[in-house]
Amino acid sequence: MDPYNDSDPVFHATPLESPIEIPTLQNCPRVRFQPTGGSRGGHGRGCYSDNRQRAPFQYGASQQGALRYDPQLGLQPQGYQQYGQGHLATNSYQQQQQQPQLMRPLIPPIQFLDQHLDVFQATSYEVPQDCLKIEYGPPENVNLDLFCIQGVVTNLLESKRKLRDIPSETFSRARQRCNPYELVGSSIFMNRASVKLASIDSQLALTATKEDPTAGQGREDDRKTFRFADLCSGPGGFSEYLLWRKHTWGERARGWAITLKGDLDFQLERFHKDAVVYEALKTYYGKDDTGNILKQENIDAFADMVNKDTNELGVGLVSADGGISVDGDEAVQETRLQRLILCQILTMFMILQKGGDFVVKVFDIFTPVTAGLVWLLSRHFEKICVMKPLTSRPMNSERYVVCRHLLRRKPEQVIEHLKKVNAQYQDIEERIGVEDPAASTPVTEDSLRKEDVNHIIDLNTLLADVHFVEYIKRNNIKTAIRQTEALDVFLKYVNEGLRPAFDQEAIKKLCLQEWRIPPRPQPNHSHHQHIKQQQRYPTHGPHHQHGNARHHPYQPSRSQQYPQQHQQHGSSSRGRLHSSTQPGSGRSSNEHRGQPGVLDSLLNNMQQPSPGPPRY
Repeated sequence: MDPYNDSDPVFHATPLESPIEIPTLQNCPRVRFQPTGGSRGGHGRGCYSDNRQRAPFQYGASQQGALRYDPQLGLQPQGYQQYGQGHLATNSYQQQQQQPQLMRPLIPPIQFLDQHLDVFQATSYEVPQDCLKIEYGPPENVNLDLFCIQGVVTNLLESKRKLRDIPSETFSRARQRCNPYELVGSSIFMNRASVKLASIDSQLALTATKEDPTAGQGREDDRKTFRFADLCSGPGGFSEYLLWRKHTWGERARGWAITLKGDLDFQLERFHKDAVVYEALKTYYGKDDTGNILKQENIDAFADMVNKDTNELGVGLVSADGGISVDGDEAVQETRLQRLILCQILTMFMILQKGGDFVVKVFDIFTPVTAGLVWLLSRHFEKICVMKPLTSRPMNSERYVVCRHLLRRKPEQVIEHLKKVNAQYQDIEERIGVEDPAASTPVTEDSLRKEDVNHIIDLNTLLADVHFVEYIKRNNIKTAIRQTEALDVFLKYVNEGLRPAFDQEAIKKLCLQEWRIPPRPQPNHSHHQHIKQQQRYPTHGPHHQHGNARHHPYQPSRSQQYPQQHQQHGSSSRGRLHSSTQPGSGRSSNEHRGQPGVLDSLLNNMQQPSPGPPRY
């Protein structure tokens, strides 16, 4: 029954016409324009001026509904038709400045700092001896339903196939526009790895100095010094951030690092000068002087050196950022990275102090080997967290496993087991003639199909840990879905040439403020224009130069609060510059080193990764 009829006395007494007059421009009261201070154009406070405040919107911002664009008035609310007569109220000048304009960001930048961390803590830290098994043979078909969902991975692979025919220039332009954090770049550091670690550190406090009360009697300076080890992270982004962070806090820091020699070696001359790298970082390249951490003798030599230098105290943080180039062959990325991840974990167990932390980069966690390695970490640390830093590009599956508080220093059981697994990998490579992953020739997919390590933990024991399996499966599903969505958005930017739907500059400022990183200093604009004028109208002879001839146009002034280490201009791959000089050799052969501007850093971040040897 309809309650609104004449039988209802309240409804019957309701007048048909409203006594309230329809608001129009004529009957709305005028509001005088009152400037905040002073006067302009001879108009005093409270008097009308050329900028008269017009009648405000009748409805609040939440009730205005959709906006329409007027060429003269800007964004205006849609007309609300009442009694056949619409009314349009113009907005004040100040309110128009606060209203979103056409093609302006509509997403609040603060939302891009929200990140939920999914932390896992094992119900039991016991590792049964019978569960440590090594099974090798022909590679098994991966059952994606064990640690993910088959349909989710299939959709992800279909989205990846659409990227193959996109030109590199179009790819770079669209990637720069669709990523909210693209302008964050490398900030004041040499590459993006430093900013990734800064993002993790801001949430998990990795740079807090850790002391082991159960350790032996050591020197007081050793116990108060922040000690870390950096594995496979050339050219040194992680070490640069850690040293810069501790030294700018006025604290002591000391690090040990190992990586491959060659083009991907540490470039200490490019570190920020506040890192004081030459006094605080000791680089080592193993027994054979190659830096190949896949070789057991290099792992043992590096661990012996670190333990000796720390008086058997160990280090409080181990960071591992190793990776192998798989451009065009992402299907075998996880399989090829398994041994490298294993060797980094093995090295960590041999040098990390009790209560220390560990950060290691992984990608997909679909196979039992990778899941088994993460399971071992969950059983030897108080808690773990598989997370993706905000500045990690959303289209890839890059993640970091952050492990907090090692329960026992040098766990012999897992160390011996991982050594056996690494020896099995080496035996397989020697037996079937697989190329050394440290060499320039990459491993082919055909060679990987002959024989491989399929299990390092008994699969039944692994699947019996229901809480761990649910955690890994949940993380894989979320990562795959977000990656698929990011790829679909990226394709829209490629096909439609869209502009960013967010203020990348505002997001950059918020991120740097949240992570306590200063912005990259800008070059001297007036001096930069003077150099351009000299290039346009060149003069001959040193007597025609103005000022100090040795001053480089990109060199920041001393008055800047955060000066930047001089950098060498050259080709880069994912922020890694190839240098012809060895670390510690002094100045580079290229004398045109200096502080790059915003355009230089943007172009460096937009460059496509070139195929080459793996990066450790």
